[in-house]
Amino acid sequence: ERYRINHQAAGEEPRLFNTPFGSGPRTEILLKYLLRLIDLPAAGKLLDIGCSNGNLLKSFHRIRPEWELYGYEISDMWKEEVLALPGVCGFHAGPDVSYPFRYDLITACHVLEHVPNPAAFLRPLLANLAPAGRLVVIVPNIRQNPIDLLIADHCSHFDAESLDRVLRVSGLPATDLTARAIPKELIAIAGPAEGETKKSWSDEPAVSADELCRDYFRLFDGVREAARAARAEASSFGIMGSSIAAAWLAHEIGEVAFFADEDESRRGNTLMGRPIVSLAEAPAGATVFIPMSRNVAERIIARAGRLPIEFRYLDWNRLDPVSGVARPPRRTEARRRA
Repeated sequence: ERYRINHQAAGEEPRLFNTPFGSGPRTEILLKYLLRLIDLPAAGKLLDIGCSNGNLLKSFHRIRPEWELYGYEISDMWKEEVLALPGVCGFHAGPDVSYPFRYDLITACHVLEHVPNPAAFLRPLLANLAPAGRLVVIVPNIRQNPIDLLIADHCSHFDAESLDRVLRVSGLPATDLTARAIPKELIAIAGPAEGETKKSWSDEPAVSADELCRDYFRLFDGVREAARAARAEASSFGIMGSSIAAAWLAHEIGEVAFFADEDESRRGNTLMGRPIVSLAEAPAGATVFIPMSRNVAERIIARAGRLPIEFRYLDWNRLDPVSGVARPPRRTEARRRA
């Protein structure tokens, strides 16, 4: 069976809400951020590694219609769809592809988490960047989104320090790295090293990967038990979201009446046999559990306004207000009425 990308939204890309760059499709938010930091010429060449069905290529063409666009995927599943997009000049597929050009911009959005050796994957791209070219990498931020540990095809996990180290080892040190532009994600802009590179982080992580993983698995236990307690007190119980975290939690605790999602493209569908609704459609007096960090939960609650529902979540991983880097996990149950 063909892999269905973003199947809950019929293939449409995820929408983001109340980011520093507004609300909208993920690729549009990303490009708004990049345009503030990269002076993109009127014409050039873009290679999108892991292009899937071409969402980023479509968004990029709208802001730079004179650019030549190229996509790469491990298989040719989306070849015809991508080649039919305006501005697309080529599509590459296969595990041992050789790219024919030097590109002004190379993007790898949600690719490195699928790669066992990210540095070895990135290093050959040096030869394919134009002299002033830039590489843009996006990965899940394990500090804000530890549920990523449960995704079977994610074999590499990153926080800001580890992503910075991988880029330096690859010969493509980051010139900008942020956890603030897109919730739960890290964005790095990198380019060829010029002389000795300045280290942003130590070569040795402050916390070992094993220690961090053990702490996060204890956190999952806490989220599960907090959700069970909330469900036991609720007249109607739902889970916020309709992606990995929501599906995991529903599987763990069972007896979920509904899933609530802010993304309009997901509403009206079902997950695990339960309806996906808006918060406004949730039953009056319902309890909605948010299986996400405090930083994300507070934004959801603020956007909800004064709805007759109670929100419950586990207080963990609040962002440091200065650095944007998530603090170590802490676990305190919190409840808020919208």
